[in-house]
Amino acid sequence: MAAPVKTPGKPLGRKGCQFVVLTARAAPNTKIRMAAILITTITLLVPALSRTPITRT
Repeated sequence: MAAPVKTPGKPLGRKGCQFVVLTARAAPNTKIRMAAILITTITLLVPALSRTPITRT
């Protein structure tokens, strides 16, 4: 069995050679605000849902 191939210390995709088109952009302010509202809503709904009685059919 052959020895595994070692990865070079600094491969091209690891901060070495990146395509401008494929790099992630910063999130717009709208998405950041909507995420904060969603997190708040989920935080409030989880305890309320845990108190809802479970019915079986």
